[in-house]
Amino acid sequence: DETPAYNKTLSELTPDDTDDTFKYYVVTIKDLNITKEGKYTLRYYFYDETGALLYVYDIEDPEILTVYMPQNMTIDGVTIEINTIPTTLYNNESLVTIDSSANRTDNVSVYVDGNKISNITTIGDCEYDEDAGNYFISPEKLGLRAGEYNLTVSYKGKNLTAKVNITFDLTIELPDDDKIIYTTF
Repeated sequence: DETPAYNKTLSELTPDDTDDTFKYYVVTIKDLNITKEGKYTLRYYFYDETGALLYVYDIEDPEILTVYMPQNMTIDGVTIEINTIPTTLYNNESLVTIDSSANRTDNVSVYVDGNKISNITTIGDCEYDEDAGNYFISPEKLGLRAGEYNLTVSYKGKNLTAKVNITFDLTIELPDDDKIIYTTF
C-alpha cells in the first residue's frame, strides 16, 4: 500500500560505509517490518528537510523484493536450518545447515518429496564450512537436479519441512560476436 514501511531522516541514521564523496546507508528487511515471505514492490520517495517531495525513484519500474524465510529448528542446543532461498546446483551451496555444536556421530535423515527412503548420513560425513563454522548438505550430495522439492530433515526424532528451489546456471557462448550470456533455470 502507500503507507511508508520505513520513514527516517538521514540525520537519524548512521552511514554503513563512507568514502570521499558518498555516504552509504543500509535498510534491512527487519527495518521494513517484513515478517512473511513473499514478493514486495519497493518504491523510494525522497523528501527535503521541509517535507516537500524531491523525487520518486523508479516510479515506472519499481523494484521487486523477494523475501524468503529459512525454516529452522533447535534440538538439544543444535540448530538445523533449511535454506529456502533458491540454491544453485554445482556451486557447493548449503541447502541444509547444521550447527557445528552437533555430535559428529548423530544421524541426520533427509527425505525428498515424501520419499520413504531417506538420504541418511552422520553429521561428521557432511561437508564443513570453515568460514561459517557449520556442517552443511548441498543439493548435489542429495542427488537433486534443478527443480522444486519438499525437503524433510529428521534429527533425533524431530522433523523440519520446507519447500526448496534448486536452480542451474547456464552459460551460453555466442562465437559470432564474442558475447557471453548468463542465465539461471
